[in-house]
Amino acid sequence: MAVPNRPILIVTACYIKGGPGPGAWGYVVCLPSGQEREGSDVVEETSLNRLELTAAIRALQTLGTADRKRPVRVVSASQYVVHGAKSVGERKTNLDLWERLNGLTKGLKVAWEWEPQGTMAYQEQAGELAAQAVRRMQ
Repeated sequence: MAVPNRPILIVTACYIKGGPGPGAWGYVVCLPSGQEREGSDVVEETSLNRLELTAAIRALQTLGTADRKRPVRVVSASQYVVHGAKSVGERKTNLDLWERLNGLTKGLKVAWEWEPQGTMAYQEQAGELAAQAVRRMQ
């Protein structure tokens, strides 16, 4: 049976202890087939904005050739990421990460959406992945 041309959903979340300081990012990628991909990692010294961008980058890196033919919906609780992804003029810092994001989204149809933290189950799932990564770091 063919899978409808629904978008791939990417949801990100982050956790930081102070700022700048140690933190972690997490993501959930939901494919139209019903499969999910998850990822998380820690960063010793970072900022919340860098964590948020890294979560989106790492999730987009999981997309294979077939995935890249589908539309993608990225949901983040970071207005910094959503506004920056939609408008290059918003990008004043973290230019190395924005450049990586540009490369990953080239040729993709991506919808960037802001959603307040804690309003989606997948945000909770991604947030828990980040929290687990922080606990492993301690």
